Amino acid sequence: MSVNILVKEVLSSKVFETCFRLKNAGARPIIVGGWVRDRLLNLPSSATKDIDIEVFHISFERLCHIFQDEPHITFSKFGVLRLNYADISLPRIEHCTGLKYNDFCVQIQSDLSFEEASHRRDFTVNAIGCDPFSGEILDPFCGVNDLKNKCLKPISKAFMEDSYRILRAAQLIARFGFTPDVQLLAFGKCMPYENLSKKHIQTTHLILNSAPYKGKALQFLQDIQWVQIIDTLEE
Repeated sequence: MSVNILVKEVLSSKVFETCFRLKNAGARPIIVGGWVRDRLLNLPSSATKDIDIEVFHISFERLCHIFQDEPHITFSKFGVLRLNYADISLPRIEHCTGLKYNDFCVQIQSDLSFEEASHRRDFTVNAIGCDPFSGEILDPFCGVNDLKNKCLKPISKAFMEDSYRILRAAQLIARFGFTPDVQLLAFGKCMPYENLSKKHIQTTHLILNSAPYKGKALQFLQDIQWVQIIDTLEE
């Protein structure tokens, strides 16, 4: 799939219109995350429920003003505005401050580069961006190559700040058959699972049960010695 086709033939008109409004306001919107990953895997657009737009060079107040007439929810701490059809977020830096899922110190910095902003993401395959107007692929951590090799690789040591990311790894392995990178295995062995929420475990349970590579995901959890979580997921 060519880059231009990736945008022009698959991106919904509503999302494209939203990006156009942001561009007219002087901002730079970039489609990020799972939507880009799934298109590069040649999956149909219906396979991706959520669309994430990271928008640079705009304040959160200005962002909220642009979409004040549309139904939305704001998460001001994280610089996120949720519309019915997309999440729009400002670039930010995050640092873990505690054991809970939302125990993070967040610094919203709208003038970060795409690479700097992508350091907060979990895997290289989820840190690929796409300019909705030029079709340019932004790939600071070689995630496209990892997609081709079906390799699931964490971006940095900061991955270990959030144990839920191991469950996300299991979900992605179960869905796509990714092979965990040696660094992911090493990180996983050092990460605790005692404080994971029941909701996140239940969500992972449902995803694994309907995914084609469940056995590979369970083997990954076995390899990092998350035996107690395996027992819960197999119930």
